[in-house]
Amino acid sequence: MVLKTPQTRDAIWRPRRTSRNSLKSGFTIVELLIVVVVIGVLAAIVIVAYSGIQARARDARRLADIQTVSKALQLYYIDNGSYPITAPSGMSTAYTDTNCQLGTKQADWVPGLTPKYLPQLPQNVSPHLWDSLTGCYQYASDGTSYVLGAWQALETGPQSTTLYRRLGFREGWAAAGNGGVQSYYCANGAAPAYWDAYYKYSYTVSNVTTCNES
Repeated sequence: MVLKTPQTRDAIWRPRRTSRNSLKSGFTIVELLIVVVVIGVLAAIVIVAYSGIQARARDARRLADIQTVSKALQLYYIDNGSYPITAPSGMSTAYTDTNCQLGTKQADWVPGLTPKYLPQLPQNVSPHLWDSLTGCYQYASDGTSYVLGAWQALETGPQSTTLYRRLGFREGWAAAGNGGVQSYYCANGAAPAYWDAYYKYSYTVSNVTTCNES
């Protein structure tokens, strides 16, 4: 039998001393601030990335819309021998979709296509602001020539490859000063640099061949 000395008993029952560091718990204010900043930065990155994905999706829809309307126009021409005319002055008057701030703002912005060639005409989604005015789906034709486009509507521009033409419609401020009437415009020759912005933020389809796009 082993006898326990008082020193042995004390060693067994005496609670262990803990260091000051081992009693420390929780986070300091500085640590909390760092965590908050990191979370904020990550959230901002996610929001920007998500917004970019949404913009690309809307532009993809705009491209598909213009291509769909363009095909319907060709079917109309085959049946009728001319393109739908925008009254009263053909190419001098463009029809605009319902979400446009200027122009005719009508659902049938390409007359005669619905319902035979299309069940309904697309309308520009989540209008993109350009010069404080929204981009539009627009169409102008005198029966022989036509211009069709998602004018000043692209959110992910500039671009100069996809349905890019150096022709289109009068820009927003000019139309606003002309009572909101949109009309066809051709940038013949060397156009001012600012014109590129309008064309590069647009998808345009046209059978006009007389416009010098150099």
